Amino acid sequence: MNSKIHRRLRDLRTTSRHIVPDAAWVRATRETLRTRVARDLPESHEITILERVRAAFHAFAPRKFGVWLRRPAIAFALIVFVLAGGSVVSVSAAEHALPGDFLYSVKLATEQARLAFTPVKEEQLKLKTEFTSRRVRDLKLVASDRAHPDRVVQAAEILKQDLNTLKQQLRDVAQSASVDTTAAAAKLVDQKSTDVINALQQTKTQLAPEGKEKLTEAQSAAADTGMKAIEILAATQQQSKGSVPVVDVTQAIKDHAQAVSDVGDSVSVDAGLLTTSSTMVTSSTQVLAEIASSSTLSTSRSTFSTLIGRMTHATQQIFAQQKAIDQLQISEA
Repeated sequence: MNSKIHRRLRDLRTTSRHIVPDAAWVRATRETLRTRVARDLPESHEITILERVRAAFHAFAPRKFGVWLRRPAIAFALIVFVLAGGSVVSVSAAEHALPGDFLYSVKLATEQARLAFTPVKEEQLKLKTEFTSRRVRDLKLVASDRAHPDRVVQAAEILKQDLNTLKQQLRDVAQSASVDTTAAAAKLVDQKSTDVINALQQTKTQLAPEGKEKLTEAQSAAADTGMKAIEILAATQQQSKGSVPVVDVTQAIKDHAQAVSDVGDSVSVDAGLLTTSSTMVTSSTQVLAEIASSSTLSTSRSTFSTLIGRMTHATQQIFAQQKAIDQLQISEA
């Protein structure tokens, strides 16, 4: 810094020490600032302990915290941290949490940690079917609480995610496991998918239109997962050289057809709400009902393929019509 600039700055500092603002001006300015601050501040209210906890939670948690927690690596780290910190009671309490509860994300993270500790794909799939059963139980419980319909939506979305994961896990098992192991996994997934379809159909009756639409989406995801399981089971049976019984495939086909046919019957009852014809629903339901009641099913590879194709088409038609009815009921509500 050159000497000229330095002298100017020194003079300014010296001059500023002798400046004394007018006292009246200072008071008026201070009062103006106070008035503006008081006017612009939001209305205050007593902050509860729960609000403080939520604020701290959101301050440190990333967006889409539920999705973040479901990543196995993060879930693993979280559970190790919780156990190391001695908060076993919190983890235990989370087991009883429901969608919308503060500890529900901990419950999901605990499940992901268990999956992370399970290196064998077939065992991971078995665990995931267990967790899928939990999602159905969770959904049933929140469905009975009419005061919080948003919880049903959350539970149905998580159930859909679990079903999609289950389908991907089955694909992974089919690519690497033995024929018998793949067949056992396919049967397990198919049975679980059928159970989900039936359970959600019973739960629908107590829901508002918005909740019904979400359950229809979850049912559709379950049906899609079940059809993939049947496809893999049929292909495995053809490769097994007799170790996988044909009756396992035919029974899986009949059970799936019966479950979706029951959905189709309820759709047919409401089909009059649609401006389009209900012929499509009736035809699809009849196809599935005939398959479910058939005393014999051909067991050739080509016939299995054709039969599964017909079932897939009929299933898609029924759930598409059901969703259209759900959306119409929402618009009329």
